[in-house]
Amino acid sequence: MALSALALLTPVLSQSCSSPNATFGAGGGRKIALVIDSSGSNSQTDPEDLRVKAAQDFSYRLTSISEANTGGRSTADLLTVIDFDDRAMVAYPLGDPERAKFSTIDAAGGTWIADGVAKGLTELQSDGIPLGNRTGMIVLTDGEDTDLNGLVRSLKNATDLGVRVCFGFLQTPGSPVKPPASLVAAILATGGTFSTIDSASAQQYFIDLIIAHGPTPIDIGGVAGPNGEVPILPGLAVAHTVTEKAGVYTYNAVAGERLNFTVQSLTNQSLSATLSGHGGADLVNATTGVPWAASLILTPDRDSVLKLSVNATGIGGAYTVGLNSSRAVLNCTVTANKTNYKTSGGPRAMGEATGTVGMTVAMLGALWVAAGAVL
Repeated sequence: MALSALALLTPVLSQSCSSPNATFGAGGGRKIALVIDSSGSNSQTDPEDLRVKAAQDFSYRLTSISEANTGGRSTADLLTVIDFDDRAMVAYPLGDPERAKFSTIDAAGGTWIADGVAKGLTELQSDGIPLGNRTGMIVLTDGEDTDLNGLVRSLKNATDLGVRVCFGFLQTPGSPVKPPASLVAAILATGGTFSTIDSASAQQYFIDLIIAHGPTPIDIGGVAGPNGEVPILPGLAVAHTVTEKAGVYTYNAVAGERLNFTVQSLTNQSLSATLSGHGGADLVNATTGVPWAASLILTPDRDSVLKLSVNATGIGGAYTVGLNSSRAVLNCTVTANKTNYKTSGGPRAMGEATGTVGMTVAMLGALWVAAGAVL
C-alpha cells in the first residue's frame, strides 16, 4: 500500500511540467514582485522565453480582483512585474494579477539584478500599505550580477522589510556555475530559496518549487516528509544551510532512468553523501574534496524511492543538492489559459490541486505518512 501511494508522487515531483502541489494561506492579500531578466544572453539560454511563460503561470495562480469579488475571498493578491537588463524598469505596476503585462521583456542588454530587486522592493511599497508577512519576490535570471555587493545589500533590505526572495539562476548549458556563498546566504536569510536551473524548460520546475516552499512568509510552505526529508525536482540544484542534522532528500526513480545526483559545498566544506534505495540499502557513496563537489550516478533496475543523505563537517555554511534525469521535463508545456486553474466550484486558492496531477500539502503529507516504512 505504501509503495502504490508513493507512486502517485511521480507526476507531481518528477514528470509534471506545471504541477501545483501546495495550498497557501487563505484569503489572498499577498504582494508579489516578479523580477525577470531581459539581458541579451537570454536569446541563447532561453530563446523561447520560457522564463516569461513560467512567470505568467505563477501569475495565473494568484487571486485576481474579480475572483476575490465573486469567489468569497475578502482580499485580492497584488502583483508587479519588473524587467531588468542594464537597468530595471517597471513592466507592470503593483496591481491586479489578472492584468499583468510581460510584453516589454525581451533579450537585449546587460545584467543588473541589484537594480531589479531594488525596484521590486520599491514597487511593493508603492501602495503605502505595510508589507507585513504576505510579501514575496521571485527572480528569474541567467546571468551573474555586475554589482554583487549591491545585490547583497538589496537582499539585506528585503530581509529587514520581511520580503521573502526566491532566486532561480538559469545556467548556460554545459557551463555550470558555483554561485557566490555571500549571495546564497543573503537569499536564504530572507526565508527564500536559491536554485540553479539546468535548462530553460526546467524554469517551470523552479516555479513549482516556489509554490511548494511558499512565496511569502504567510504561505504554508514545504512538502517535507515526517522526518524532514525533502523531495528533489530534476533540473534544479537547490541550496540548503548546513546544520547539525544530515540533510535528507528523496526522489521517485523509475526503472532504467539515468540519474546524476550532485552535491556541492558553497563554503569549501567537506560533504559526505550516501544514496540508498528500497529497504535502506546503500547504493552509492561519495565525499567531496577540492573543488568541493561530488556526483552520485545511478540507473535503477526497478521503480524505487531513493534517499540521498548529506552530512557536512562543522555547522554553518551552505551546499546545493541537484539532480539530472534522463526523464526530466518531458513534453513540457506551460498552460496559458487561466480557466485551467479554476474548478467548477469557483476560483481556487493559490496552488490548489487541479485534475489528477496537482496535490495539496495535506495530500502529500498523507502519502509521506503512508510511505514512512519505505523510507
